[in-house]
Amino acid sequence: LYHSPKVEAAYQRWAAAAERLPQVRSLPDPRVNFGFFLDEVETRTGAQQARVGVSQSFPWPGLLSDREDAAAMAARAAWRQFEAARLEVTKRVVESLHELAYLDAAIRITGENLELLSSFEEIVRARYRVGSGPELIRVQVELGQLEDRLAQLRAMRPTYVADLNAALNRPTDAPVAEFAELPGRVASIDGPALAKIARRSNPVLLALDERIEEQRINSEVARKQGLPDFTV
Repeated sequence: LYHSPKVEAAYQRWAAAAERLPQVRSLPDPRVNFGFFLDEVETRTGAQQARVGVSQSFPWPGLLSDREDAAAMAARAAWRQFEAARLEVTKRVVESLHELAYLDAAIRITGENLELLSSFEEIVRARYRVGSGPELIRVQVELGQLEDRLAQLRAMRPTYVADLNAALNRPTDAPVAEFAELPGRVASIDGPALAKIARRSNPVLLALDERIEEQRINSEVARKQGLPDFTV
């Protein structure tokens, strides 16, 4: 997770969205006005050559708080998307890990079967010398098939190693030791129960909920933006 560019990008998007909160809730910048008269203007207090003014605008009541709420919903959605990126990377690593572990187990079992069949071939070959022929040919054929199967499995391992290294954001040729047996993970919950869990905790779905609420608030922001501001 610390080495994944996808996770880092999602985190930075959330950080940028969070930084917008103090910006959207702040008042517009105050304005300073300066005027200079080419001809002096006579006023009740005397001649006037220049004037300086300061003004501050105030949006319609509730507009700033609504903007802040919308930005907060956007930041929360960005955080959910960051969580989704973390889960996606974890899922890819775990899948690649189990695929490679399965391949290593298949190579190991095939090698053991090849050793057993080789020892059985010696027994059949001894029986062949005393008159038993067809069994030896059948054993040799199976032995050749196992050798081909073992060679195929071993040729597949570099591809699986490259997939795992890519998921870990490492060089594709980084060495990976042979895996021992991994603990089994079997879901004991039925489909409808899993769907309820996903609806309650899946970050992609939760991010959509946050986006819906953000757009609802933005519609109120758009309505209030059409109302007059107040300037002092």
